[in-house]
Amino acid sequence: QRAAAESSAKNALDAEAIAVLAETDRAIARIAAGDRAGALSSLEAAAGKAKILVGRNAGNALIPAAAEVQVIDTAPEDDGRIGRMRRSLQLAVIAEDLPRARLILDSLRSEIRIRTYHIPLGTYPDALAQAAALLDQQKDQQAAEVLNRARSTLVMIDEVTPLPLVVAQAAVEAARSDADPQRKAQHVTAAREALERTEALGYADKETRKVLLAEMRALEGGAKDGSNIQSALDKLQESI
Repeated sequence: QRAAAESSAKNALDAEAIAVLAETDRAIARIAAGDRAGALSSLEAAAGKAKILVGRNAGNALIPAAAEVQVIDTAPEDDGRIGRMRRSLQLAVIAEDLPRARLILDSLRSEIRIRTYHIPLGTYPDALAQAAALLDQQKDQQAAEVLNRARSTLVMIDEVTPLPLVVAQAAVEAARSDADPQRKAQHVTAAREALERTEALGYADKETRKVLLAEMRALEGGAKDGSNIQSALDKLQESI
């Protein structure tokens, strides 16, 4: 799943935007090394790529230029402990102890997170031009500051896939392909437990979780009774 997420994130990036960031970093490094001519050359290359981006994406303010994928699985396995942590979180928010609340929230993660960094076309090209002008005026330090500020304006967008949901999908798929009734029922139970963990950790909206769990529990009962649940498994996999 992580490999698939990394491939998807990489394929979504814009080649010109990647080049703009690379040339920006090269310009910053060359300024630090005292190579003003080299920095100007890098900025000219970055500005040219940025111009192409603006021309190709007139209606799009954010262009994906870099991405990273993280698997974060800090949540406890024990549902009782998760419940106690959730109550502690509520008390921390009521007490306006937000640092503690953030710490607890970070300890309730079980997810694959794709973080994509986007170049803001409304401001980034202007920053490149401003930095080039400062270099022409031999104001190297100010130019570096402009570039570093521009670099810090990249817009981060996170896409999160809950790991318990991935586990539930795998368990349902295993149930669909397993002909043995007893093992099929075991897979369905594993899927239900994974969905309950998804609910305990607060992923997805409450109504979606409620519907999915109701379907899952009904399906589990049918599996244990030996009923034909194949079409119901297909429907559930689509829902998940």
